[in-house]
Amino acid sequence: MKNLFFSGSKGIFIILFVFLGSFLFTNSFAQRYGKMKISLDDGTTIDGKKGNITTESASCMVNGQLQTYSLGDVQSISTRKGSAIKWAAGTGGCCLGLFVVSGIGVGADYWDENDVAVGDYILGSAFLTVVGAGLGYLVGTLTDPWTNVYLARKSAILKKMNFQLNLDREGRPLIGLSYRF
Repeated sequence: MKNLFFSGSKGIFIILFVFLGSFLFTNSFAQRYGKMKISLDDGTTIDGKKGNITTESASCMVNGQLQTYSLGDVQSISTRKGSAIKWAAGTGGCCLGLFVVSGIGVGADYWDENDVAVGDYILGSAFLTVVGAGLGYLVGTLTDPWTNVYLARKSAILKKMNFQLNLDREGRPLIGLSYRF
Protein backbone atom coordinates (compact mmCIF):
# COMPACT_ATOMS: atom_id res chain seq x y z
CA MET A 1 0.00 0.00 0.00
CA LYS A 2 1.37 3.41 -0.98
CA ASN A 3 1.76 6.10 1.67
CA LEU A 4 0.20 9.21 0.16
CA PHE A 5 1.12 11.59 2.99
CA PHE A 6 4.92 11.33 2.67
CA SER A 7 5.30 10.29 -0.94
CA GLY A 8 7.52 12.18 -3.38
CA SER A 9 7.96 15.95 -3.34
CA LYS A 10 4.71 16.43 -1.42
CA GLY A 11 6.20 14.64 1.57
CA ILE A 12 9.38 16.71 1.49
CA PHE A 13 7.30 19.89 1.30
CA ILE A 14 5.23 18.86 4.32
CA ILE A 15 8.32 17.97 6.37
CA LEU A 16 9.99 21.30 5.52
CA PHE A 17 6.78 23.16 6.37
CA VAL A 18 6.59 21.47 9.79
CA PHE A 19 10.25 22.25 10.58
CA LEU A 20 9.93 25.86 9.40
CA GLY A 21 6.73 26.34 11.38
CA SER A 22 8.25 24.94 14.56
CA PHE A 23 11.37 27.09 14.08
CA LEU A 24 9.32 30.26 13.66
CA PHE A 25 7.06 29.36 16.59
CA THR A 26 9.92 28.73 19.01
CA ASN A 27 11.88 31.84 18.01
CA SER A 28 9.04 34.35 17.87
CA PHE A 29 8.50 34.85 21.59
CA ALA A 30 12.04 35.54 22.80
CA GLN A 31 14.90 37.78 21.79
CA ARG A 32 18.42 36.55 22.46
CA TYR A 33 21.55 38.69 22.92
CA GLY A 34 25.24 38.03 23.54
CA LYS A 35 25.82 40.55 26.34
CA MET A 36 23.26 42.37 28.43
CA LYS A 37 23.11 45.20 31.02
CA ILE A 38 19.91 45.25 33.06
CA SER A 39 19.13 48.37 35.13
CA LEU A 40 16.65 47.68 37.91
CA ASP A 41 14.27 50.13 39.58
CA ASP A 42 16.33 50.16 42.78
CA GLY A 43 19.35 51.52 40.86
CA THR A 44 21.44 48.35 40.56
CA THR A 45 22.88 47.32 37.22
CA ILE A 46 23.46 43.68 36.33
CA ASP A 47 26.01 42.70 33.68
CA GLY A 48 25.28 39.35 32.11
CA LYS A 49 25.91 37.13 29.11
CA LYS A 50 23.62 35.05 26.91
CA GLY A 51 20.64 37.30 27.55
CA ASN A 52 17.05 36.44 26.74
CA ILE A 53 14.07 38.82 26.77
CA THR A 54 10.46 37.65 26.69
CA THR A 55 7.23 39.61 27.04
CA GLU A 56 7.28 39.09 30.83
CA SER A 57 10.90 38.78 31.94
CA ALA A 58 14.58 39.25 31.15
CA SER A 59 17.15 36.61 32.00
CA CYS A 60 20.91 36.29 31.60
CA MET A 61 23.88 34.37 32.92
CA VAL A 62 25.59 36.17 35.82
CA ASN A 63 28.72 34.50 37.22
CA GLY A 64 27.67 31.20 35.66
CA GLN A 65 24.13 31.22 37.11
CA LEU A 66 20.92 32.04 35.29
CA GLN A 67 19.23 35.13 36.76
CA THR A 68 15.66 36.09 35.80
CA TYR A 69 14.06 39.49 36.41
CA SER A 70 10.45 40.53 35.89
CA LEU A 71 10.06 43.40 33.42
CA GLY A 72 8.01 45.19 36.09
CA ASP A 73 11.22 45.54 38.14
CA VAL A 74 13.41 46.49 35.17
CA GLN A 75 14.10 50.11 34.22
CA SER A 76 16.12 49.53 31.04
CA ILE A 77 18.00 46.84 29.14
CA SER A 78 21.04 47.50 26.94
CA THR A 79 22.58 44.78 24.81
CA ARG A 80 25.53 43.97 22.58
CA LYS A 81 25.63 41.31 19.92
CA GLY A 82 28.90 39.92 21.24
CA SER A 83 30.58 39.86 17.84
CA ALA A 84 34.18 40.24 19.11
CA ILE A 85 34.77 36.47 19.21
CA LYS A 86 33.41 36.10 15.67
CA TRP A 87 35.74 38.83 14.42
CA ALA A 88 38.70 37.23 16.21
CA ALA A 89 37.92 33.81 14.75
CA GLY A 90 37.43 35.28 11.28
CA THR A 91 40.64 37.29 11.15
CA GLY A 92 42.69 34.60 12.88
CA GLY A 93 41.31 31.97 10.50
CA CYS A 94 42.04 34.14 7.47
CA CYS A 95 45.62 34.71 8.62
CA LEU A 96 46.15 31.02 9.26
CA GLY A 97 44.65 30.10 5.89
CA LEU A 98 46.84 32.66 4.12
CA PHE A 99 50.00 31.31 5.77
CA VAL A 100 49.11 27.68 5.05
CA VAL A 101 48.29 28.37 1.40
CA SER A 102 51.39 30.52 0.87
CA GLY A 103 53.63 27.98 2.62
CA ILE A 104 52.35 25.16 0.40
CA GLY A 105 52.20 27.33 -2.69
CA VAL A 106 55.86 28.29 -2.83
CA GLY A 107 56.89 24.67 -3.19
CA ALA A 108 59.74 22.62 -1.78
CA ASP A 109 62.34 24.30 -4.00
CA TYR A 110 61.83 27.63 -2.23
CA TRP A 111 62.54 26.12 1.17
CA ASP A 112 65.76 24.48 -0.06
CA GLU A 113 67.07 27.44 -2.10
CA ASN A 114 66.51 30.13 0.52
CA ASP A 115 67.61 28.02 3.49
CA VAL A 116 64.39 28.73 5.41
CA ALA A 117 63.48 26.38 8.24
CA VAL A 118 59.93 25.09 8.12
CA GLY A 119 59.71 25.25 11.92
CA ASP A 120 60.52 28.97 11.89
CA TYR A 121 57.84 29.56 9.27
CA ILE A 122 55.26 27.65 11.32
CA LEU A 123 56.21 29.52 14.52
CA GLY A 124 56.02 32.90 12.76
CA SER A 125 52.70 31.97 11.16
CA ALA A 126 51.25 30.97 14.54
CA PHE A 127 52.43 34.23 16.11
CA LEU A 128 50.97 36.37 13.32
CA THR A 129 47.73 34.39 13.44
CA VAL A 130 47.38 35.21 17.15
CA VAL A 131 48.13 38.90 16.42
CA GLY A 132 45.51 38.88 13.65
CA ALA A 133 42.95 37.30 15.99
CA GLY A 134 43.73 39.95 18.62
CA LEU A 135 43.20 42.73 16.09
CA GLY A 136 39.94 41.10 15.02
CA TYR A 137 38.80 40.96 18.64
CA LEU A 138 39.61 44.65 19.01
CA VAL A 139 37.67 45.55 15.84
CA GLY A 140 34.73 43.39 16.96
CA THR A 141 34.65 45.10 20.35
CA LEU A 142 34.86 48.62 18.90
CA THR A 143 32.16 48.03 16.28
CA ASP A 144 29.64 46.47 18.68
CA PRO A 145 28.00 49.36 20.59
CA TRP A 146 25.55 49.05 23.47
CA THR A 147 21.98 49.39 22.20
CA ASN A 148 18.90 50.07 24.31
CA VAL A 149 16.34 47.35 23.60
CA TYR A 150 13.95 47.96 26.50
CA LEU A 151 12.97 51.10 28.39
CA ALA A 152 10.27 51.07 31.06
CA ARG A 153 7.28 53.26 30.31
CA LYS A 154 7.71 55.34 33.43
CA SER A 155 10.81 57.48 33.52
CA ALA A 156 13.47 56.71 36.12
CA ILE A 157 13.27 60.27 37.40
CA LEU A 158 9.54 60.00 37.99
CA LYS A 159 9.91 56.66 39.77
CA LYS A 160 12.30 58.24 42.26
CA MET A 161 10.00 61.21 42.94
CA ASN A 162 7.30 61.10 45.58
CA PHE A 163 4.55 63.73 45.43
CA GLN A 164 2.73 64.43 48.71
CA LEU A 165 -0.43 66.39 49.40
CA ASN A 166 -1.52 66.87 53.03
CA LEU A 167 -3.30 69.34 55.25
CA ASP A 168 -1.68 71.20 58.12
CA ARG A 169 -3.31 71.57 61.58
CA GLU A 170 -5.35 74.52 60.46
CA GLY A 171 -6.63 72.78 57.30
CA ARG A 172 -4.41 74.53 54.77
CA PRO A 173 -2.99 72.39 51.96
CA LEU A 174 0.65 71.32 52.11
CA ILE A 175 2.36 70.17 48.94
CA GLY A 176 5.60 68.21 49.14
CA LEU A 177 8.02 66.66 46.72
CA SER A 178 10.75 64.25 47.70
CA TYR A 179 13.37 62.55 45.54
CA ARG A 180 15.26 59.30 46.25
CA PHE A 181 18.91 59.17 45.23
